[in-house]
Amino acid sequence: MRTSTLAVTLVVVVVLGVTAYFAYERSPSVTVKQGPYYPISVVDGLGRNVTISSFPSRIVSLAPSDTQILVALGLGKDLVAVDYYSYQLLQELNMTSVLPSNVTVLPPNVTYPTLNSEAIKVLEPSLVVADAGIDGQYLQQFQQAGLNVVFTRGDLDTNFTGIYQDVELLGKVFDMQSQARQLVKWMESKVFLYNSTPTVPVAYVICWTPQDDFYTISRGSFINGIIETAGGKNVYANLSNPYPEVSGETILAYRPPVIIANCVYNVSYTTDLINSYVNYPHRLYVVGCPLPVSLINEPGPLSVYGLEMMRAIINGSAPFFLNDSYVQKLNVTLPVF
Repeated sequence: MRTSTLAVTLVVVVVLGVTAYFAYERSPSVTVKQGPYYPISVVDGLGRNVTISSFPSRIVSLAPSDTQILVALGLGKDLVAVDYYSYQLLQELNMTSVLPSNVTVLPPNVTYPTLNSEAIKVLEPSLVVADAGIDGQYLQQFQQAGLNVVFTRGDLDTNFTGIYQDVELLGKVFDMQSQARQLVKWMESKVFLYNSTPTVPVAYVICWTPQDDFYTISRGSFINGIIETAGGKNVYANLSNPYPEVSGETILAYRPPVIIANCVYNVSYTTDLINSYVNYPHRLYVVGCPLPVSLINEPGPLSVYGLEMMRAIINGSAPFFLNDSYVQKLNVTLPVF
């Protein structure tokens, strides 16, 4: 879930006019696959049987988690379009050069929170790669537009195993199984370094409101999986809604020693709002945008750095404001196999 977007919406910070639509010629270099591999059938993140008749040489990616996987598999040059948030992430990593120079960047109003399938269709993609947790609700629109689409589970993933399965799915779709195995092994090696038994009570705040209630995360969210893998015990894990709204009084009852909050407006506003209400000893960590929150929010390969960041929070070695400068020290790198 794009929790930073939800947080901004909840405090009525409406960002309008993002219309950067980089519409260049659509003729990127193409990977040509030879041999009898295709056609193949896969079961995608929505549980659908999807047949891929030939190598999809014109790919549209609609979610940062999917774009991370595609780039890591060496398919960046085959992307004719990516969503705005994917491009923003690659800019943060200084990796836009992995994309064709004429790639189309789809603005937010094409891909999230609503879908304009016709704006995607004009790109003539061989395959659209979409996130079931975000775009699964638009399956009928994809079909009506005549678009071939395969869904990863994406935002429906609740742990790293789910990401590995998404990697393996796309590895099979694009005949990149060897690269997929290498990517999974790379992730597993990083997760091994920071995996810890959950012992420290933690509360995660997506957005704290002036009415002293807030949105948090439960076991149905990927952020919960990162917290638990890093050694934290989410005090709201057992709530049924993945992103429930709760009263501030509940945090006073649970008294978690560690509180983690998405930055809203600015760090001073966020810390003042929460610390003025939480009246027991605690450590409050504020996660900045866009890159730090993306690392723990997007269920893709780069989430291994989110795990490293979360482990530092839980063991007390992280700064109280985790901004881009802090993340740069982690040497965040998306490998390309």
